[in-house]
Order: sequence, then structure tokens, then C-alpha cells
Amino acid sequence: QTEYNPAHVVIADVDNDGDNDILASHNDGSGGLSVLLWNGAILSLLTKTDSDISFPAVSLA
Repeated sequence: QTEYNPAHVVIADVDNDGDNDILASHNDGSGGLSVLLWNGAILSLLTKTDSDISFPAVSLA
């Protein structure tokens, strides 16, 4: 069981619905980032490489 420890939190409208979303990510140790994205409720859990993740956002961390 993997414990989820977000290391980076940003706010951005990543799904372009007009509402800001909260995105938390952490390096999973395999060269990629596991991304937890939510806006009130969990929208999706994605795994992408670092270069695939590019959101205009303000870092809170």
C-alpha cells in the first residue's frame, strides 16, 4: 500500500471549467509524478512524466 504524501500543491483551472482546481503532486521515485487532482471531490488520479505536467499555477509550497 502506497502512502500518499503530497510534496507540491498548486491552484489552477486545469480542466478549463472556469473553477480553480487544487493539484497535489509528489515524485513517486520512478521518474514520474503521481498527480491527485480535485475540486471539491476527487476528479482523477494520474501518473505522468515530469515533462507531461505543465499547468499555469501558483505554488503554495
